Amino acid sequence: MRIISGFFIHTPNMTLHQLPEAFRIVLPGSWDWFFLRSQQLLLFFQDATHLATKWRNRILSSKAELTIGNFQIKMQHLLDLLTSPDKKIEHNLVQTDVNPKDKQNFPSCKKISSQNVLDLLLKKKETEATYVYLNLLQYIISAYVETSTPIEDRLYYSWTVVFVCRMWKIWLNHNSPINTSTLNDKSSKRNKNKNKYFITTPIYRSIEINSHNLLYLIILVKQRTLPKEALNVFLFSSQPCESTFKNARALSGIYHTAVNFTAADFLRRSEKLSILNEEKCNNVLNENDRELKFPIHHKGNRVNYDSLSNLNDIDKISVENIILAAFNRAKELVSNLNILPSLKKCNACELNGLSKNIFDSIRFNINSDTYSATDADSSSDSESDYDDETMESNEFNSDLINVDEEDKDAATTQSVDEIKTEKINFTGMRIFDSINPAMKNSYFQVQINNKIKFIHKQTACWLLTDKASRLSADRLSRVIETNKKD
Repeated sequence: MRIISGFFIHTPNMTLHQLPEAFRIVLPGSWDWFFLRSQQLLLFFQDATHLATKWRNRILSSKAELTIGNFQIKMQHLLDLLTSPDKKIEHNLVQTDVNPKDKQNFPSCKKISSQNVLDLLLKKKETEATYVYLNLLQYIISAYVETSTPIEDRLYYSWTVVFVCRMWKIWLNHNSPINTSTLNDKSSKRNKNKNKYFITTPIYRSIEINSHNLLYLIILVKQRTLPKEALNVFLFSSQPCESTFKNARALSGIYHTAVNFTAADFLRRSEKLSILNEEKCNNVLNENDRELKFPIHHKGNRVNYDSLSNLNDIDKISVENIILAAFNRAKELVSNLNILPSLKKCNACELNGLSKNIFDSIRFNINSDTYSATDADSSSDSESDYDDETMESNEFNSDLINVDEEDKDAATTQSVDEIKTEKINFTGMRIFDSINPAMKNSYFQVQINNKIKFIHKQTACWLLTDKASRLSADRLSRVIETNKKD
């Protein structure tokens, strides 16, 4: 990707970007923070799901000692949350979410970066760096994975991550988080590898390349070179491809035993799927007068299609304002980590100065003549997807069971389990103030913060377990790292 994009690599014998069919954009001279070439034959995105899991795996790695300023990014901070069983209703985590051997566990990426976890981490001073790190993971998922994120927010989130990583990298270049009192000689201090204090090189390069290509795509759409549908970057990964192939196989029908097909058959089926998806999308957005009802899975009802209509406002996007807002947000995130004074000393506290410093740093670490990188951790990518329960909405048309005064009196005389929590919103968990009478055998009463609520039995079982089990037939269980046997 870097060679074709020319991202800090000079290829005198490969000038694909000069072909007539290559994309071309006009870059303002003030964009010192944009490092991608103005002519590109191809645009690339690192698979966002894999990028998120790599980001998660880095904090879970035993070899990494991630450090920003005076604070460390530790897996122990997440384990501390798990050691308090009464807090599970607040953070929704289980032990398997922080299993370092489960490297392809994408759902845990969303759980450890959820707003509930971030709020708990923000309460402690020593977990501020971990809060920033997991907040960036949330931004990565929102920018490249979530379907409901507006395009301007995708640009904002992606470049916020870039600017924080650039500040982090420049701070490490000019400072050492190593405790010098533990070093006996200057040479050992000088030769100490700083790579373990930062994300891996493949992760950092993927962050940079994805954000640059996203902005490049936006410019191409604004100048009418590409259609607005090209901005659906959440489709630029392997998961939608697998889903399309699965749907193509499903077109065989239940009475057809041969589910395999040729490449030509796949193209024909893809055209059918495209027509169906277009009709479905137009029906959701009320852009046609035809009444076509498609069966939708209950989880599909949660999909927000507002971002599809937001693509019509692409011309109103001010790239410079979004980039400046992202830079200010990055400075706000690291403001409590004690790295801004060091950045000021090396003239990297403002956007132009930071851009110049990181440009020089990347050029210094990459040999453009031999097309090789000198970063020692480029091979450390090896340190790099389950609901605990099915969440359904409690929508009933019949009369609901409510907790009246008589129920409250009865509850006080009975031994009702009591849960103390600071959480007041239980969205995503089957905990309700009232339930359908037909479902009363599936719920029982609990007292949460001195209020009687109904909790589903499956939710209660989930609260009492510390692991999420998987079937042996689950394909993700096959990629979990096992202990090496002699």
